[in-house]
Amino acid sequence: MQRVLESGRVLLFLLLGFQVFWVQANDELVAPFETGWKYLDDGSDQGINWHEPSFDDGIWSSGSAPFGYGYGVEATVIDGGPGVARHITSYYRSTFHVNDPALYVDISLLAMCDDGIVVYINGTEVLRNN
Repeated sequence: MQRVLESGRVLLFLLLGFQVFWVQANDELVAPFETGWKYLDDGSDQGINWHEPSFDDGIWSSGSAPFGYGYGVEATVIDGGPGVARHITSYYRSTFHVNDPALYVDISLLAMCDDGIVVYINGTEVLRNN
């Protein structure tokens, strides 16, 4: 496994429609679903730098997972675009803290996605599924 965890702040970035329930490293819950998220749901193309730790997401909206289109299970309802022409991509960013990454063998993410998901940790792609 590629080493993507560093001491201190860890940035978790998700692309496309998803619902995150938790992030767990070994047996320690490091980011429950209530963790605050920054998200962008306006259908814009954020290019190739949005998943870098230094990217400025200051104008993005804030919310809690799970996210969705208003079917009744979401904590945050996002704007998916018109029903007949949904946005292709929504962007999500969150942080969690890892004091000593050497203590962790693996990290797990439980998420539901609609059509696909790409996950980055500290700017490194760690999962792609569609």
